[in-house]
Amino acid sequence: MSRAAPHWILCLFLLAVVIYGTACMEHARCADTLISRVASPDGTLVAAVFHRSCSGGTGLYTYARVEKPQRFFWAGGGEEVCHVVTISGHHAMEAVWKDSRRLAISSPDPLGQYCISSQHEACDDIQISYDLKVEPPPPSGGSRRESRGLDP
Repeated sequence: MSRAAPHWILCLFLLAVVIYGTACMEHARCADTLISRVASPDGTLVAAVFHRSCSGGTGLYTYARVEKPQRFFWAGGGEEVCHVVTISGHHAMEAVWKDSRRLAISSPDPLGQYCISSQHEACDDIQISYDLKVEPPPPSGGSRRESRGLDP
């Protein structure tokens, strides 16, 4: 066996590891669908809302972020300035600029108490307010009446 053969074997092994590793990481892929993109009143920023689907539909999210405006319509989304909020599941969400430094995020959908994955009150010098319908947690241990055995 020549001295170059071990190098080729090592290269083939490393190539196989890379190919196998990327195939195993297939589950980490996510696809974002733009729901809305709203420019700030002064046009310097954009609030964008997305639905994200990961792992073939097993991970569903709705999220909003603040971006710089895209320079050309074919360039896709703008550069992210900051992440605003992430909610588990696909929900209706609206982003409204109150002025150039105040952004309001709302959703008419009822959300479970653990549905909000992340939520930020500020993004650089932008204040963020929320109108999210978070349902209260279910009562723990039943009512006092049930616990004393007074119900028929």
